[in-house]
Amino acid sequence: MSNTFDLDNLSVLTFYGFRMNPETGKLFIDIIGDGDETPIVLPQEGIYDANGYKQTLFSKRAMQFNWNDSHLQVKIL
Repeated sequence: MSNTFDLDNLSVLTFYGFRMNPETGKLFIDIIGDGDETPIVLPQEGIYDANGYKQTLFSKRAMQFNWNDSHLQVKIL
């Protein structure tokens, strides 16, 4: 697999999207992987969506998320 980030190689990567409920402050992590046909709506510069993703990433490695005290820990598997 190429290290180049382009539309041709996104299909083999897992998407992680971080959203926050503006009313409760609750964090949600959407994980969309291989074979999942859920549409991904990326944030657009200059357009604010209170319920949209605050941060996104694509990875070929699986990730596990846990809370430790008040910090989010990410373990790359």
